[in-house]
Amino acid sequence: MKEAYLKQQEYFLRRFIVLFNKMVSCHAYAVPTITGSCFTHGCIENGRVLQQKGCDKRWSAIAVTGLANIADSLAAIEECVLNKKYLTMAELLDLLETDFEGKENMRQLLINRAPKYGNDIEAVDKYAHFVVKSLDDEGKKYTDGRGGELTTVWATQSYNVVLGRKIGATPDGRRAFTAMADNVSPMIGMDTNGPTAVVNSVNAVDSTIPQSGMLLNQRFDPAIVKGNKGIDILEAVLRAHFNKKGDHLQINVVDNETLRAAQKEPEKYRNMLVRVAGYSAFFVDLEENIQENIIQRTLQTTA
Repeated sequence: MKEAYLKQQEYFLRRFIVLFNKMVSCHAYAVPTITGSCFTHGCIENGRVLQQKGCDKRWSAIAVTGLANIADSLAAIEECVLNKKYLTMAELLDLLETDFEGKENMRQLLINRAPKYGNDIEAVDKYAHFVVKSLDDEGKKYTDGRGGELTTVWATQSYNVVLGRKIGATPDGRRAFTAMADNVSPMIGMDTNGPTAVVNSVNAVDSTIPQSGMLLNQRFDPAIVKGNKGIDILEAVLRAHFNKKGDHLQINVVDNETLRAAQKEPEKYRNMLVRVAGYSAFFVDLEENIQENIIQRTLQTTA
């Protein structure tokens, strides 16, 4: 199973890098980074902007999302096809091809009978580590269009929604053309053991592998972070994350009722900021599908 995955990863990463390097070459002339180059050592001295090898130290980042979907899918294949034999691989492929049409019971089986990333379960977290490490290793075989090192970063802002529109059903039970999991966060609704279990799963991956970082989103119910007790809860989660070399944790403290109210009466919530993924935005200014993705994130109600 891993070998089959690695073959696909090698093929598509190679195609991605070819296109990426063409884009970087075009950027050097179409959208040169004049301001950034002025403040980067070497560019003025060499008389070249960043994209034209102005700086002696160069690298690019391959931005990735949907880690949970891959890890959960590999775990579902191992548990439901290989171990328990609830279905054959051919039957699984047929379910994916038809987007589980008329087979909701089988979709629920894939969701409920296999372990899910984000719950501090080694049986699935091992796959998350495998994916992150193998992709980083593969990326390092190449250089970018400026001769720089290629690194990985598990942070794609809200592109998990956009990319999901292009991706069919997956073995974790996700339906075709729906949002992927964001960044290194668990798939929506699949983390059920609390925020500490989430950060334990993330750190089982090892955030020191992707040089450009890993981003985790978490959403808390305002009721549990009130007062001194609430501060203690947040502190416990943050310490659990960063004591294990956690990299990047973003927190929203807002309940579903408030977000739904903002959708209905946006003029009353013009100043409400939310953390999307790598950036903050006014909630009412976001596209509806991005709003829905934020609302659907697991609302942590316990530590």
